[in-house]
Amino acid sequence: MPKGVSHSSSYKTHTANAMILAAPTFIIPFAIGLTVVTLAFIYKIYLWQNEISLSSKTLMLKNIISQKTITAIAEIIQESLFHLRIFKTNMLLGWMHMSFAFGWFSLIVIGKLQTFYCTKHWINPPWEAVFHRFFAPIEPQTIAGQAFSFFMDFFLLLTLSGLVLAIFKRLKKTVFGLLSSTKHSPFDQWALAIIWLIFPLRLLAESMSTAYYGGGSFLTGSIGYLLHPIVTQNAVIVAWWGYSFVLGAFLIVLPFSRYLHIPAEVVLILFRNWEIPKSELRRLEIDACSRCGICKTNCPLNSTQMNNQSVYFIRQMREEKISDEMVNNCLMCKGCENKCPVKINLYDHRLNCKSLFTPNLKRQTDLIFEKPKNQPIDVLIFPGCVGKLTPSITHSLEQILTTAGIKYKIIDESICCGRPIWLSGQKENAAQIIANTSAIIESYLPKTLLTSCPVCYNMFKTHYSFPFEVKHHTTYIKELLDFGIIKTNRTNLSFAYHDPCEIGRGMKIYNEPRDVIKKVGVLSHTYLEKESSLCCGGSLGNSSLNENQRGLIATKTIVELTKSNPNQLVTACPMCKLTLKKRAQIPVFDLSEIVAKHMCNEPTPLYNKIKNTTKSLSQINVCL
Repeated sequence: MPKGVSHSSSYKTHTANAMILAAPTFIIPFAIGLTVVTLAFIYKIYLWQNEISLSSKTLMLKNIISQKTITAIAEIIQESLFHLRIFKTNMLLGWMHMSFAFGWFSLIVIGKLQTFYCTKHWINPPWEAVFHRFFAPIEPQTIAGQAFSFFMDFFLLLTLSGLVLAIFKRLKKTVFGLLSSTKHSPFDQWALAIIWLIFPLRLLAESMSTAYYGGGSFLTGSIGYLLHPIVTQNAVIVAWWGYSFVLGAFLIVLPFSRYLHIPAEVVLILFRNWEIPKSELRRLEIDACSRCGICKTNCPLNSTQMNNQSVYFIRQMREEKISDEMVNNCLMCKGCENKCPVKINLYDHRLNCKSLFTPNLKRQTDLIFEKPKNQPIDVLIFPGCVGKLTPSITHSLEQILTTAGIKYKIIDESICCGRPIWLSGQKENAAQIIANTSAIIESYLPKTLLTSCPVCYNMFKTHYSFPFEVKHHTTYIKELLDFGIIKTNRTNLSFAYHDPCEIGRGMKIYNEPRDVIKKVGVLSHTYLEKESSLCCGGSLGNSSLNENQRGLIATKTIVELTKSNPNQLVTACPMCKLTLKKRAQIPVFDLSEIVAKHMCNEPTPLYNKIKNTTKSLSQINVCL
């Protein structure tokens, strides 16, 4: 402590002396950084809103003054400050993100209130709140003054705890629920180093101020007491210069690094709640990616040692350096999208980019189709391309429908739903296939279109407009069992169920197949199931993987599914069955096959009595 300065000196004297010392040069790095980030953020907002249509902007203006804004603010608090979705992934990872975000935010807010309390002015230069401990190292000796000092130390400590965890994560990533750390670009690594320096330098600068002038609370006051014998006034100035420099440097790099996600995520949440269509939020979603690496954890390509995960794909999009390998070497399983804490539409971004690398194939000519004179039928079975490679699944469906007394027909023509072409980015060709296939299917006059292929089911539900219902065989079989139209003999066999990507994450069908399995035997639960289910590796969305790489993915999936030692492995997709069967050490069946195998063969007249009362089994009153 300098001669002539005591703890009893007035607050105003300390403030005036400090400001005289620091005002000319001390704030320059921070002021430059604040100016740069403000201008850059304004420009980013211009770019983000530039992609929004006029009709959406009109809707947005209507929704701003509504409950939707309150909902958005609540989500911002939950996800941008407390990161609740990340907490659900891993507690340590959630604490790390929360301590940085909420801790820093609290320092800003309390610092502003503290400055107001001391100066009695709401409007103050921004650097007064940021460097308040330098301008006023000793708080007024009041309860409020001491409380401000305590909470500033508390939230600084909270933020530093996040830094400690961030460093520890680099050494023990698996403790944080991550398979590997994200490999950042050199520029992002530089930005990371800067942000890691900000809070230790702040702690040092504030502690040195308390060492020289006095004041402080439990953290800065204690460290200041230890530093008191060696601290000089010049050392205090140098420490605050260091803090100002790294803080200004971070603000300058923020708009050009992955840390742009900090403001971008807030704007994204607002825009989503104001009902801006996701197709108009493409650029904003890309900027909102923090490259946290959580999406890597559930990516099947981990088994192949490839770095094609969405975190790197989004980085290429942001840098506008998209490669063919990055876009097309993806299984399109939505595993990454399911894990993304920002809920970025990763699937749509990939699909939209595929057209950039798809050859300009000649569009198919219109199919000349003469509508036959078919008689109406109850159920039309659509095996699909892969379904024809697994005839046992179709035969099982025939057996089930015959036992139920349902009038059915298997489609004769070799037609495709168009999904493989759609996934390759050839949307015009896919549209032509959709039109042709739709005409052929409708010519059969079915009441229900039934498919065992999740790929076809997804396509029919999202891209077709049939005048009848479309069912995946998992839900249809469940309805037959629930209404007693067919019955099964329950066994002691244990079954592990694999959720196919297209009906699981794609169509949210999780419980129906499990309910069916429970009527046949014992359902064996696995850790990675439902939303977290692993892809089998046989996806039609990826034409880059070779057979060996697909085998590595399938093997990992099988290992996870069989950890509970089930007797049999069950799936609900012809492609998954083919892929898993090649590597599994236990029998692999489709859901329809185990039902047909364990079904009571005596026909039931129940369906014939009630089939004319409704178009859908799901609409039948159970009391019947």
